[in-house]
Amino acid sequence: MKWMAFWCAALLVAAAHGQMIFEGDGSNEPGFVPPPVKPKQPPPPPAQIASGESFIPYPGPPVVPQARSEKKKPPQPPVMFTKIRSDRGTIDWAARPNDLNNLLKALKEMINAHFSMDVKSFGEISEDPERNPILYRTGHFHFFLNNGERQKLRRYLLNGGMIIFNPGMGSKPFYDSARRELAAVFPEIPIQRLASDHPIFHSYYDLDQIEYRRGVREAGYHGTEPWLEGVTINCRTVAVVSRWGMDIGWDAVDDDTLLGFTIESALKLGVNLLMYVVTH
Repeated sequence: MKWMAFWCAALLVAAAHGQMIFEGDGSNEPGFVPPPVKPKQPPPPPAQIASGESFIPYPGPPVVPQARSEKKKPPQPPVMFTKIRSDRGTIDWAARPNDLNNLLKALKEMINAHFSMDVKSFGEISEDPERNPILYRTGHFHFFLNNGERQKLRRYLLNGGMIIFNPGMGSKPFYDSARRELAAVFPEIPIQRLASDHPIFHSYYDLDQIEYRRGVREAGYHGTEPWLEGVTINCRTVAVVSRWGMDIGWDAVDDDTLLGFTIESALKLGVNLLMYVVTH
């Protein structure tokens, strides 16, 4: 496993210096936003201790059975989000590793919704949406699906699933790739910007207007409507592409120069996306 650690470290250093991590990754294109140099790692889950009467397996002073604390695994909430990993290292697909973790915490606090997440490669994803209701792919670089993955994603979405594409910190090469891949998955259906009266923007919070960071204005966008695009089939939007970063609102970064929604607006968008899936 040492070679894998070395490879990931090399990718991280290359990205930090604006170098490409693979041929055609988009790191030299306009609108590319490099990932954090040293992304923080998610904290380990707290150990769950339950007091239970049991006997130590050897006599000890005094020679009386003693109680000990035993670790007990808490019941796992149902999986709602599945984060898609790639084979190019976490710098490619988990530059902000706590985005979904923090969104799930916010969902619990904001609407008392208890869900969990998991991480899978594209090959591990089930075509049955019951097993992975919402797929989430984020990143800063270009990405590419092969024909088999495109067909699998098509079947999954037609079966009732949903996929969300988020450009890390608003990085345009990832956004362009998401649009390109969805056009290949559904060549017969155009990707369109969702109007402000779309149910996604009203499934829980009313988000006709939304707040962006200053960096979005400096990048040339001055609107106040939420910028999400999607593929809609039979009145149900099955795929969503955000133009600006939601990750920096979920795994909160207090930097107004970044290309994304404000923290509050990003969290509300996350709640609405969940509620849209649940109700559609």
